[in-house]
Amino acid sequence: MGVARSSFYLYFRNLAELHSALIEAWQRKNTGALIAQAEAPAASITAAVCNVQLCVVDTELYETALDFAMRDWARASKDVAALVKGSDAKRVAALTEMFARYGYPAREAEIRACTLYYQQIGYYLADLGHSPQYRLDRVADYLFVFTGQTPDPAEIDAFTRLASQHWRKHGTP
Repeated sequence: MGVARSSFYLYFRNLAELHSALIEAWQRKNTGALIAQAEAPAASITAAVCNVQLCVVDTELYETALDFAMRDWARASKDVAALVKGSDAKRVAALTEMFARYGYPAREAEIRACTLYYQQIGYYLADLGHSPQYRLDRVADYLFVFTGQTPDPAEIDAFTRLASQHWRKHGTP
C-alpha cells in the first residue's frame, strides 16, 4: 500500500478497524452504486440496463477489483462470506425490481436479473481481455439477450459515447 507500518496507526487503531473501513467502502461504493444505477430513471428496460452497465465502465462508480478482493476474503472468513452473500442478494433484488418496473413477471424479472448480474461477474472472473471496441460492438446484442427487447439506437450511441469517453480518460477496466 506504500504506507509505513507506523503510519498505519495514524489512520486505523488496529486491523479490525481497517477491515471495517474496507467493508464499509465496498458496501457504499459497489453495492450502493449498483443499486442506485438499477433504481435510476430510464425510458426503457434497455436504457435501464445501460445505466447498470455504467458500473462496469466507470471505476469511480464501481470497482471490480475491490469486489473480487472481497470475494477472495470471503473464502477465508465466514463473516465476510455472509456479507458478500447479503450484498449479492441486495444487488439481485435491485435488478429484479428494475425488470419488474418495466412489466416483466416476477419469475422472469428474477431470472433476467440473475443472468445480468452473474454474467458480469463471470466476464471479469474469466479475464478475457476483450478490447473496448470488441465490447462496445456487442452492446446491442447483450441488451437484447438480457431484456428480450431491441434497444433504441440512440441508447446504444449514448452508452457507447459515455463508455468511450471514460475509457479514453481512465483506461479500460
